[in-house]
Amino acid sequence: MRNRLKTLLTNYPDTKTYLLFLLISIVAYWQIAFLQNSVKWDMLDCFLPWRYFVGESLQNGNLPFWNPYQHLGYPIHADLRSAWYPEMFIIGLTSGYSNITFHFLFIFYLSLAGFGMFKLSLHFVDNRKIAFITGMAYMLSGFFVGHGQDIGYLIGAVFPPWVIALYLAYLKHSNFINLLKTSLLVLLMIFGAYPSFTIFTVYFLLAIFVLHLFPILKSKRKAIIKYFSCHLLFLIIIIAGSSVLILTLPQVIPWVSRMGGLPYDMAVYNPFTPQSLLSWFVPFANISNNQFFNTDVSMNNAYWGLLMLIFFIFSFYKKKSKLEWLFLSIGTIALFASFGNYTPIHKILYSFVPGIDRFRMPSFFSLFTIITFLLIAASGIKVIYNSYSQYKKQFSRIFLFFIALMFGVFIYAVAKINFSESNIENVSILDGSSGFYAHIAIHSFIQFVILLAANIWLKNFSRKNNLLKGIAVFVFVEMLIAVQLNIYHTAVNSFDPITCRNEFKLHPKGFPVPSNKPVILNTELASKQMPLWRNVNIYSKRIGIEGFNSFVLNNYEFLFDSLPDLKNAILQNPVAYLSDNILPLSELKAKKEYSFERNDIFVDDSIYNRLKNLGLHNSPNDTVSITSFEPNEVRMEVYSELPQVLSLLQSDYIGWDAYIDNRKVPHFRSNILFRSLLIPQGKHSVTYKYNNNILRYGFILSYSVLVLLSLLIVILHFMRVYKTDRKKAFVFIITVGVLIIVFGILVIKKQLEVKNRLVDKQAMLGEIENLNNSINPDSAFICLNIMNPVEWQDVSLNHSFFRFNDEKDIAQFAKTIDTLKASTLIYANEIIPEPLAVEEFIRVKYPNLKYRKDWGNTNCRIYSNKGKDSRQVILQQELNFDKTGNYLLPDSSIISALASPSGKCFKFSNDREWGPGFETIINRNFDSQTIKISLSCDAMFNDNVVAFLVLEILRDKQQISWDKAEFQNYANNVEEWQKIFLCKIPAFKLKENDVLKVYVWNVSKSEFCIDNLKLKVN
Repeated sequence: MRNRLKTLLTNYPDTKTYLLFLLISIVAYWQIAFLQNSVKWDMLDCFLPWRYFVGESLQNGNLPFWNPYQHLGYPIHADLRSAWYPEMFIIGLTSGYSNITFHFLFIFYLSLAGFGMFKLSLHFVDNRKIAFITGMAYMLSGFFVGHGQDIGYLIGAVFPPWVIALYLAYLKHSNFINLLKTSLLVLLMIFGAYPSFTIFTVYFLLAIFVLHLFPILKSKRKAIIKYFSCHLLFLIIIIAGSSVLILTLPQVIPWVSRMGGLPYDMAVYNPFTPQSLLSWFVPFANISNNQFFNTDVSMNNAYWGLLMLIFFIFSFYKKKSKLEWLFLSIGTIALFASFGNYTPIHKILYSFVPGIDRFRMPSFFSLFTIITFLLIAASGIKVIYNSYSQYKKQFSRIFLFFIALMFGVFIYAVAKINFSESNIENVSILDGSSGFYAHIAIHSFIQFVILLAANIWLKNFSRKNNLLKGIAVFVFVEMLIAVQLNIYHTAVNSFDPITCRNEFKLHPKGFPVPSNKPVILNTELASKQMPLWRNVNIYSKRIGIEGFNSFVLNNYEFLFDSLPDLKNAILQNPVAYLSDNILPLSELKAKKEYSFERNDIFVDDSIYNRLKNLGLHNSPNDTVSITSFEPNEVRMEVYSELPQVLSLLQSDYIGWDAYIDNRKVPHFRSNILFRSLLIPQGKHSVTYKYNNNILRYGFILSYSVLVLLSLLIVILHFMRVYKTDRKKAFVFIITVGVLIIVFGILVIKKQLEVKNRLVDKQAMLGEIENLNNSINPDSAFICLNIMNPVEWQDVSLNHSFFRFNDEKDIAQFAKTIDTLKASTLIYANEIIPEPLAVEEFIRVKYPNLKYRKDWGNTNCRIYSNKGKDSRQVILQQELNFDKTGNYLLPDSSIISALASPSGKCFKFSNDREWGPGFETIINRNFDSQTIKISLSCDAMFNDNVVAFLVLEILRDKQQISWDKAEFQNYANNVEEWQKIFLCKIPAFKLKENDVLKVYVWNVSKSEFCIDNLKLKVN
């Protein structure tokens, strides 16, 4: 087996090289690869929710046209990097996205970047070992660790070396397949990378095109025609392949102000400032003192290796080719452009080069400085490798200069540290607390040691072949240390990825019908579960008013910024509602102050004149029910005794059509942003469909080009290899075939999962119908945690519908359970994952689980208030203020006789931060058992209170877990007793002598009351 593997790697050297890059990426970013720390910031806040939504849409048969959950609906297809990147289709249709997906994608893209730089370097040095060193330096550079939180930037850094390498290969060999590969990768950049990277890369290719054009013009006419014909084909492929975006732009431009270009003060936001050049030497310094660097911490790291910088300088002893001078010139211009308004270069590019004025962050130019300067450094390594003895003195002088420089920087930094003010005992190197000059001192000393060791080795290496191996080792060690010093600040956080993934699983699959709650309650604060805190309504499938993305409709901004009172009034309504109060838009514009009502509908004056005499009237018996909700289609059943207006709190945008009883009808914009239509009297079905055929045709054309281009590349590659090595050709085609088969199987599996959810729902419907007919209605109550209440309208037993979107819903559920008189509780849970606390609240009053039936993720349970809870209770403790006991903060003077669920309660005064609590010790190990910890209390508080119910787990007196439940998240009505709860399954096994510490933290130091503090472990 070992010999076969060795033969395989020998026959396929590129496979061996890529596996080495993969291994390096795993070692350098082991925190991400081995799920020790979570990816952070934009990776979780933006790209995960966007890609998750695209995957959910595709799995349920929807193209990613419309996202209803952010900004009250927006066209996600128009956000240039949120919908059409093939990776989203591959993963979305197979496994779907979770936070763990981004850990694997990060490692994959990082290794692909190194491999691409390796391929590009071969055009300059024609030595695989030197090219490997260059690729390794690229993937471990400061750009990747600095932008480790943004997958759009990572993708933007992966493809330029590949695109340039393949284009150079085409120019060198006139090989048509390389031009096709270049076209494919440019299209992938357009769909997946931050657009500025694509624009810079295209200009890079244009510069190479011009350089190569002059000798071509001196060639024969046939060669000139072929040259221009191939490039014309290249251009046609790019235009056709990106047609879905090209056709989108004319639609988007009138709706979004940003499409018109950015003012210069925004375009120069976050440059790579000249002082950020410190990152070329000691990038650890760049994680602190943002005021000094005057840019974001993710934008000031362009480290590309101190050893590589030495080789770069040394390369000037060698005469350079025209291509090298071109690359050096591009890299230098990019460097000065990255400085933003510190030099005039960026302003010149902004003013005269198309596309540069559309995007922020001049620091992105520094990527092309890293690429080009590393390639020049590679040529320096080649000179050393080929002629070390000839240039030994010159090289040694440069090396000694940098050794002295690093030692001098170290001495200077140490002199700047004020040790008398430093708390040395509490300093941690990696968390940044050691300070700016300490960071410089630490990293400069490390660099000094590495350079000194490298210099000693270079003077004593014995064989020429060992030279490149030694350089590779020193470059790897040097840059690995730099990655590790910076990774905790720009790429990972302290959250556990597995715990985050488990929380992620609690979100509903598919697209449930929105609840009838006022939309204003659907805040992200109510849905967040750290580290998922932004764009989280996409996960909970709630129509949200908030969100973060670069694509916001002008009308949304105007309504929310200029008419906040109208906005707040409108959002008191559910997603769909009826109104008869129609007002002209001119009246809104004329009045600076206006007392808005929730049913006010401001429309264009021409619409108002058409509607005002139609006798619109709202009656108590009028109803609106959403019967089906998909991103691109919404169906409703409406009953109205007289004509009136039906409004949907979704943004009006080109492509939406309205139908009443399957007949297309006109709709109009209301209240600046939303979609409304006139409803005749009587009962009607209403449908909104997104019918953007131009976009649909563009998608078909784009993906046809991508698929055909990929197939053509595979066929041509197979034919070329088949001529020289049939065995390799067949291995290649079998590999491609296996990948296609695996993809097909995974797609079918995912579609079966979606289909099975529908089957499970029908099975549970039948079960509830049987129970409906067999159980005494006076003794039973049904709680339905379901996707669509309309489908359950035939249930005759007393029942309530619940949708557990946030803590307020669970608190309301607990209150409902507490007031029930029935002896039997039937609980039906359809697809929507159930919060851990639900079972605990049921068991308080209905402890006996008599019956349970499961269909996949769907289940039906019957509980009785007669009998006992059969589950094993490992630990139970309660703090009841009717009794005295050992509180962590005993203070009998603040036990108040206020009315409470148990008679007395604990009253916080406005000078008390910490409340009563208790500690309990675990008396045995639980290595093979899943433990659920449930914590609850009753509380009465007002809107000004900020307080937490806290569960802390200690092991050997060290905190290993800290969780909180925030009081305001559970408040349905202030000045009433609310149930506060915290339930969790620890990601670790509880051990003997672990301490569970429970208490209340009065963060705002406000007055409020608590009672019945309970802990249960089972």
